[in-house]
Amino acid sequence: MILFKTGFLTLNLFTLILLASFFVGFTKIHPSFYGLILFIIYIGFLYKTKEDWNILNNKEPGEKLFDLKDLYNFFSVVVGGLVTFFLAQELGLTVVLASGLVGVISHLVLPKYEVPIFCGSFVGMASASLLPGYSYLAFAGIIAGIVYVLGKFSFNGFGGKLGTTAFIGCVLAAIFTGQEFVVSSIPQGSLAVQILIYSVIGAVLTFVLNVRLKNSAVISSGLVGVLAAIILPVIHPANGATLAVMVYCASFAGMSAKHRISNELQMIIAGIIAGLIFIYTSPYLGGAGGKLGTTAFASVITVNGLSIIFNRSTVKLRSRVLSRLPDMINLKESS
Repeated sequence: MILFKTGFLTLNLFTLILLASFFVGFTKIHPSFYGLILFIIYIGFLYKTKEDWNILNNKEPGEKLFDLKDLYNFFSVVVGGLVTFFLAQELGLTVVLASGLVGVISHLVLPKYEVPIFCGSFVGMASASLLPGYSYLAFAGIIAGIVYVLGKFSFNGFGGKLGTTAFIGCVLAAIFTGQEFVVSSIPQGSLAVQILIYSVIGAVLTFVLNVRLKNSAVISSGLVGVLAAIILPVIHPANGATLAVMVYCASFAGMSAKHRISNELQMIIAGIIAGLIFIYTSPYLGGAGGKLGTTAFASVITVNGLSIIFNRSTVKLRSRVLSRLPDMINLKESS
Protein backbone atom coordinates (compact mmCIF):
# COMPACT_ATOMS: atom_id res chain seq x y z
CA MET A 1 0.00 0.00 0.00
CA ILE A 2 3.03 2.29 0.14
CA LEU A 3 2.44 3.51 -3.41
CA PHE A 4 -1.17 4.41 -2.65
CA LYS A 5 -0.11 6.22 0.50
CA THR A 6 2.27 8.19 -1.72
CA GLY A 7 -0.71 9.06 -3.94
CA PHE A 8 -2.65 10.29 -0.92
CA LEU A 9 0.24 12.40 0.37
CA THR A 10 0.84 13.89 -3.08
CA LEU A 11 -2.80 14.95 -3.47
CA ASN A 12 -2.73 16.38 0.04
CA LEU A 13 0.57 18.21 -0.43
CA PHE A 14 -0.43 20.05 -3.59
CA THR A 15 -3.75 21.06 -2.08
CA LEU A 16 -1.86 22.45 0.92
CA ILE A 17 0.40 24.36 -1.47
CA LEU A 18 -2.65 26.02 -3.01
CA LEU A 19 -4.03 26.77 0.46
CA ALA A 20 -0.68 28.31 1.40
CA SER A 21 -0.90 30.62 -1.61
CA PHE A 22 -4.47 31.42 -0.53
CA PHE A 23 -3.09 32.47 2.86
CA VAL A 24 -0.50 34.75 1.22
CA GLY A 25 -3.01 36.37 -1.14
CA PHE A 26 -5.68 36.79 1.54
CA THR A 27 -3.40 38.37 4.15
CA LYS A 28 -1.99 40.80 1.59
CA ILE A 29 -5.43 42.33 1.12
CA HIS A 30 -7.08 41.95 4.52
CA PRO A 31 -5.90 42.78 8.05
CA SER A 32 -5.06 40.05 10.55
CA PHE A 33 -8.56 40.21 12.04
CA TYR A 34 -9.79 38.11 9.15
CA GLY A 35 -7.23 35.43 9.96
CA LEU A 36 -10.01 33.64 11.86
CA ILE A 37 -11.56 32.73 8.50
CA LEU A 38 -8.30 31.13 7.39
CA PHE A 39 -7.93 29.33 10.70
CA ILE A 40 -11.40 27.79 10.42
CA ILE A 41 -10.75 26.66 6.84
CA TYR A 42 -7.43 25.05 7.71
CA ILE A 43 -8.85 23.30 10.78
CA GLY A 44 -11.61 21.72 8.70
CA PHE A 45 -9.24 20.67 5.94
CA LEU A 46 -6.57 19.20 8.22
CA TYR A 47 -9.10 17.40 10.41
CA LYS A 48 -10.66 15.62 7.45
CA THR A 49 -7.39 14.75 5.72
CA LYS A 50 -6.13 13.19 8.96
CA GLU A 51 -9.31 11.13 9.21
CA ASP A 52 -9.02 9.89 5.60
CA TRP A 53 -5.33 9.12 6.16
CA ASN A 54 -6.26 6.88 9.09
CA ILE A 55 -8.85 5.12 6.93
CA LEU A 56 -6.26 4.46 4.22
CA ASN A 57 -3.77 3.15 6.79
CA ASN A 58 -6.34 0.66 8.05
CA LYS A 59 -7.32 -0.50 4.57
CA GLU A 60 -6.58 -4.15 3.89
CA PRO A 61 -4.57 -4.68 0.68
CA GLY A 62 -6.46 -6.55 -2.00
CA GLU A 63 -5.17 -9.49 -3.98
CA LYS A 64 -4.60 -7.34 -7.06
CA LEU A 65 -3.66 -3.75 -6.31
CA PHE A 66 -3.14 -2.99 -10.00
CA ASP A 67 -4.95 -4.40 -13.02
CA LEU A 68 -5.39 -3.77 -16.73
CA LYS A 69 -8.06 -1.15 -16.08
CA ASP A 70 -5.45 1.01 -14.35
CA LEU A 71 -3.43 1.01 -17.58
CA TYR A 72 -6.48 2.02 -19.60
CA ASN A 73 -7.25 4.76 -17.07
CA PHE A 74 -3.70 6.03 -17.34
CA PHE A 75 -3.91 6.35 -21.13
CA SER A 76 -7.39 7.89 -20.86
CA VAL A 77 -5.96 10.71 -18.74
CA VAL A 78 -3.23 11.40 -21.30
CA VAL A 79 -5.63 11.29 -24.26
CA GLY A 80 -8.20 13.47 -22.51
CA GLY A 81 -5.55 16.12 -21.96
CA LEU A 82 -4.29 16.10 -25.54
CA VAL A 83 -7.81 16.27 -27.03
CA THR A 84 -8.81 19.18 -24.81
CA PHE A 85 -5.58 21.03 -25.55
CA PHE A 86 -6.23 20.53 -29.28
CA LEU A 87 -9.77 21.91 -29.03
CA ALA A 88 -8.56 24.97 -27.15
CA GLN A 89 -5.38 25.74 -29.09
CA GLU A 90 -6.25 24.62 -32.62
CA LEU A 91 -10.00 25.23 -32.78
CA GLY A 92 -10.00 28.32 -30.56
CA LEU A 93 -12.51 27.11 -27.99
CA THR A 94 -12.27 28.53 -24.49
CA VAL A 95 -10.68 26.07 -22.08
CA VAL A 96 -13.94 25.81 -20.14
CA LEU A 97 -15.92 24.94 -23.26
CA ALA A 98 -13.25 22.52 -24.49
CA SER A 99 -13.04 20.64 -21.20
CA GLY A 100 -16.81 20.65 -20.70
CA LEU A 101 -17.37 19.22 -24.17
CA VAL A 102 -14.80 16.49 -23.59
CA GLY A 103 -16.60 15.59 -20.37
CA VAL A 104 -20.02 15.47 -22.04
CA ILE A 105 -18.80 13.51 -25.08
CA SER A 106 -16.84 11.02 -22.97
CA HIS A 107 -19.98 10.35 -20.92
CA LEU A 108 -21.99 9.70 -24.07
CA VAL A 109 -19.37 7.71 -26.00
CA LEU A 110 -17.07 6.10 -23.42
CA PRO A 111 -18.92 6.13 -20.10
CA LYS A 112 -16.64 3.42 -18.71
CA TYR A 113 -13.69 5.81 -18.95
CA GLU A 114 -15.46 9.14 -18.59
CA VAL A 115 -13.81 9.83 -15.23
CA PRO A 116 -10.13 9.51 -16.29
CA ILE A 117 -10.86 11.26 -19.59
CA PHE A 118 -12.49 14.13 -17.72
CA CYS A 119 -9.48 14.22 -15.40
CA GLY A 120 -7.23 14.52 -18.45
CA SER A 121 -9.35 17.34 -19.82
CA PHE A 122 -8.21 19.47 -16.89
CA VAL A 123 -4.60 18.90 -17.89
CA GLY A 124 -5.61 20.14 -21.34
CA MET A 125 -6.89 23.38 -19.82
CA ALA A 126 -3.29 24.44 -19.14
CA SER A 127 -2.21 27.72 -20.67
CA ALA A 128 -0.08 27.43 -23.82
CA SER A 129 2.28 29.96 -22.26
CA LEU A 130 2.92 27.54 -19.39
CA LEU A 131 2.98 24.29 -21.37
CA PRO A 132 3.82 25.47 -24.90
CA GLY A 133 3.17 22.42 -27.02
CA TYR A 134 1.90 18.87 -27.16
CA SER A 135 5.09 17.33 -25.81
CA TYR A 136 4.83 19.45 -22.65
CA LEU A 137 1.16 18.62 -22.38
CA ALA A 138 1.80 14.89 -22.83
CA PHE A 139 4.46 15.05 -20.10
CA ALA A 140 1.95 16.65 -17.74
CA GLY A 141 -0.64 14.05 -18.74
CA ILE A 142 1.74 11.18 -17.99
CA ILE A 143 2.43 12.54 -14.50
CA ALA A 144 -1.29 13.09 -13.90
CA GLY A 145 -2.06 9.58 -15.17
CA ILE A 146 0.38 8.09 -12.66
CA VAL A 147 -1.11 10.14 -9.83
CA TYR A 148 -4.61 9.10 -10.94
CA VAL A 149 -3.72 5.42 -10.52
CA LEU A 150 -1.81 5.90 -7.27
CA GLY A 151 -4.62 7.99 -5.81
CA LYS A 152 -7.45 5.60 -6.61
CA PHE A 153 -8.02 4.73 -2.93
CA SER A 154 -7.71 8.31 -1.66
CA PHE A 155 -10.38 10.99 -1.12
CA ASN A 156 -12.99 9.17 -3.18
CA GLY A 157 -16.30 11.02 -3.33
CA PHE A 158 -14.74 14.47 -3.02
CA GLY A 159 -15.31 16.74 -6.02
CA GLY A 160 -12.15 18.33 -7.36
CA LYS A 161 -9.95 15.26 -6.87
CA LEU A 162 -9.66 14.87 -10.65
CA GLY A 163 -8.59 18.49 -11.01
CA THR A 164 -6.05 18.13 -8.23
CA THR A 165 -4.61 15.12 -10.05
CA ALA A 166 -4.30 17.22 -13.21
CA PHE A 167 -2.87 20.14 -11.23
CA ILE A 168 -0.04 17.97 -9.94
CA GLY A 169 0.84 16.90 -13.47
CA CYS A 170 0.82 20.45 -14.83
CA VAL A 171 2.78 22.00 -11.96
CA LEU A 172 5.48 19.33 -11.99
CA ALA A 173 5.75 19.40 -15.79
CA ALA A 174 6.14 23.19 -15.70
CA ILE A 175 8.79 23.01 -12.96
CA PHE A 176 10.75 20.21 -14.61
CA THR A 177 10.80 22.04 -17.96
CA GLY A 178 11.62 25.44 -16.48
CA GLN A 179 8.38 27.22 -17.40
CA GLU A 180 7.05 30.29 -15.58
CA PHE A 181 3.54 30.43 -14.18
CA VAL A 182 1.05 33.05 -15.35
CA VAL A 183 0.53 35.95 -12.94
CA SER A 184 -2.87 37.62 -12.54
CA SER A 185 -4.18 40.32 -10.23
CA ILE A 186 -6.59 39.64 -7.36
CA PRO A 187 -10.20 40.46 -8.38
CA GLN A 188 -11.79 43.05 -6.15
CA GLY A 189 -14.96 45.13 -5.85
CA SER A 190 -18.04 44.14 -7.81
CA LEU A 191 -16.16 41.47 -9.75
CA ALA A 192 -15.22 39.69 -6.52
CA VAL A 193 -18.86 39.76 -5.40
CA GLN A 194 -20.00 38.34 -8.75
CA ILE A 195 -17.38 35.60 -8.49
CA LEU A 196 -18.72 34.53 -5.10
CA ILE A 197 -22.33 34.57 -6.31
CA TYR A 198 -21.60 32.52 -9.42
CA SER A 199 -19.42 30.15 -7.44
CA VAL A 200 -22.39 29.27 -5.24
CA ILE A 201 -24.64 28.92 -8.30
CA GLY A 202 -22.19 26.62 -10.08
CA ALA A 203 -21.65 24.43 -7.02
CA VAL A 204 -25.33 24.06 -6.09
CA LEU A 205 -26.54 23.57 -9.68
CA THR A 206 -24.05 20.76 -10.27
CA PHE A 207 -24.87 19.20 -6.90
CA VAL A 208 -28.57 19.13 -7.81
CA LEU A 209 -27.88 17.56 -11.20
CA ASN A 210 -25.46 15.08 -9.69
CA VAL A 211 -26.98 14.08 -6.33
CA ARG A 212 -30.64 15.07 -6.46
CA LEU A 213 -31.33 14.14 -10.07
CA LYS A 214 -28.87 11.23 -9.97
CA ASN A 215 -26.89 12.08 -13.09
CA SER A 216 -23.26 11.18 -13.61
CA ALA A 217 -20.94 13.61 -11.84
CA VAL A 218 -19.03 14.03 -15.11
CA ILE A 219 -22.06 14.94 -17.22
CA SER A 220 -23.35 17.24 -14.46
CA SER A 221 -20.14 19.25 -14.30
CA GLY A 222 -19.56 19.11 -18.05
CA LEU A 223 -23.00 20.47 -18.87
CA VAL A 224 -22.69 23.28 -16.33
CA GLY A 225 -19.30 24.19 -17.79
CA VAL A 226 -20.58 24.22 -21.37
CA LEU A 227 -23.60 26.35 -20.47
CA ALA A 228 -21.48 28.78 -18.46
CA ALA A 229 -18.97 29.15 -21.31
CA ILE A 230 -21.74 29.93 -23.80
CA ILE A 231 -24.14 32.05 -21.72
CA LEU A 232 -22.08 34.13 -19.29
CA PRO A 233 -19.95 36.02 -21.86
CA VAL A 234 -23.24 37.17 -23.41
CA ILE A 235 -24.78 38.23 -20.08
CA HIS A 236 -21.57 39.83 -18.80
CA PRO A 237 -19.55 41.06 -21.81
CA ALA A 238 -16.76 42.49 -19.66
CA ASN A 239 -16.23 39.67 -17.14
CA GLY A 240 -18.21 36.77 -18.57
CA ALA A 241 -15.16 34.66 -19.36
CA THR A 242 -13.86 34.97 -15.79
CA LEU A 243 -17.26 34.18 -14.32
CA ALA A 244 -17.59 31.13 -16.58
CA VAL A 245 -14.27 29.88 -15.24
CA MET A 246 -15.54 30.38 -11.69
CA VAL A 247 -18.77 28.51 -12.38
CA TYR A 248 -16.81 25.63 -13.87
CA CYS A 249 -14.45 25.64 -10.89
CA ALA A 250 -17.38 25.47 -8.46
CA SER A 251 -19.03 22.73 -10.52
CA PHE A 252 -16.20 20.43 -9.47
CA ALA A 253 -17.26 20.90 -5.85
CA GLY A 254 -20.76 19.90 -6.96
CA MET A 255 -19.38 16.58 -8.22
CA SER A 256 -19.03 15.43 -4.61
CA ALA A 257 -20.89 12.35 -3.46
CA LYS A 258 -23.74 12.67 -0.95
CA HIS A 259 -21.77 10.93 1.80
CA ARG A 260 -19.21 13.73 1.55
CA ILE A 261 -21.46 16.78 1.05
CA SER A 262 -24.93 15.90 2.25
CA ASN A 263 -27.09 18.91 1.39
CA GLU A 264 -27.37 22.22 -0.44
CA LEU A 265 -26.43 24.29 2.61
CA GLN A 266 -23.08 22.57 2.88
CA MET A 267 -22.59 23.04 -0.85
CA ILE A 268 -23.36 26.76 -0.57
CA ILE A 269 -20.61 27.05 2.04
CA ALA A 270 -18.27 25.05 -0.19
CA GLY A 271 -19.09 27.40 -3.07
CA ILE A 272 -18.24 30.44 -0.96
CA ILE A 273 -14.92 28.92 0.15
CA ALA A 274 -14.09 27.94 -3.42
CA GLY A 275 -14.83 31.49 -4.55
CA LEU A 276 -12.56 32.94 -1.88
CA ILE A 277 -9.72 30.58 -2.78
CA PHE A 278 -10.21 31.36 -6.47
CA ILE A 279 -9.99 35.10 -5.81
CA TYR A 280 -6.96 35.16 -3.54
CA THR A 281 -4.87 32.59 -5.39
CA SER A 282 -5.18 34.46 -8.69
CA PRO A 283 -1.55 35.70 -8.61
CA TYR A 284 -0.13 32.24 -7.95
CA LEU A 285 0.37 29.07 -10.01
CA GLY A 286 -1.59 30.59 -12.89
CA GLY A 287 -1.96 28.71 -16.15
CA ALA A 288 -1.77 25.27 -14.55
CA GLY A 289 -4.60 22.99 -15.60
CA GLY A 290 -6.41 21.54 -12.62
CA LYS A 291 -5.96 24.56 -10.38
CA LEU A 292 -9.73 25.07 -10.49
CA GLY A 293 -10.31 21.51 -9.38
CA THR A 294 -7.81 21.84 -6.55
CA THR A 295 -9.70 24.93 -5.42
CA ALA A 296 -12.94 22.94 -5.30
CA PHE A 297 -11.18 19.97 -3.68
CA ALA A 298 -9.90 22.09 -0.82
CA SER A 299 -13.34 23.62 -0.28
CA VAL A 300 -15.34 20.39 -0.06
CA ILE A 301 -12.79 18.65 2.18
CA THR A 302 -12.93 21.69 4.46
CA VAL A 303 -16.73 21.71 4.62
CA ASN A 304 -16.85 17.97 5.25
CA GLY A 305 -14.28 18.30 8.03
CA LEU A 306 -16.09 21.20 9.68
CA SER A 307 -19.39 19.33 9.44
CA ILE A 308 -17.90 16.31 11.21
CA ILE A 309 -16.38 18.52 13.92
CA PHE A 310 -19.71 20.28 14.45
CA ASN A 311 -21.74 17.06 14.58
CA ARG A 312 -19.37 15.35 16.99
CA SER A 313 -19.21 18.40 19.22
CA THR A 314 -23.00 18.59 19.28
CA VAL A 315 -23.28 14.92 20.23
CA LYS A 316 -20.76 15.36 23.06
CA LEU A 317 -22.54 18.46 24.33
CA ARG A 318 -25.91 16.73 24.24
CA SER A 319 -24.56 13.70 26.09
CA ARG A 320 -23.06 15.91 28.79
CA VAL A 321 -26.34 17.79 29.26
CA LEU A 322 -28.33 14.56 29.45
CA SER A 323 -25.88 13.03 31.91
CA ARG A 324 -26.20 16.03 34.22
CA LEU A 325 -29.96 16.34 33.85
CA PRO A 326 -30.86 14.02 36.79
CA ASP A 327 -28.58 16.00 39.13
CA MET A 328 -30.12 19.25 37.96
CA ILE A 329 -33.63 17.88 38.59
CA ASN A 330 -32.70 16.62 42.07
CA LEU A 331 -31.11 19.94 42.93
CA LYS A 332 -34.26 21.77 41.85
CA GLU A 333 -36.51 19.47 43.88
CA SER A 334 -34.39 19.75 47.01
CA SER A 335 -34.38 23.54 46.81
